[in-house]
Amino acid sequence: MRPMRALWLLAALGGSAVAGFLALHLTAAWGLPSPVLPIISVVTFVGLGLLLISLGLVVRADQRRIERAAEQARLKNEAPRHPERWLHPLQAMRVAVVTRLPPTPVRWS
Repeated sequence: MRPMRALWLLAALGGSAVAGFLALHLTAAWGLPSPVLPIISVVTFVGLGLLLISLGLVVRADQRRIERAAEQARLKNEAPRHPERWLHPLQAMRVAVVTRLPPTPVRWS
């Protein structure tokens, strides 16, 4: 599995933002309707994205720490230690799953 390259991801994000901005202004200039999210939706999506990135960074640092401990134990010919995890990857994915669920309708009886 190849690791994601952060700079390529940021470049794609920036390119998509510029393309969307230009498309919005072109459709507005031609008098065509365009679907535009309100600013609160953009703020919400950015907040959720930052939350997911921060959880991913914690899981990544945790995994590197565990691998480093195993490597040091191997070099010293000791039994491998299993340090406690800071955040299990499945616990971090729960946030991503919850953000993807549609809101449940409230039924008043």
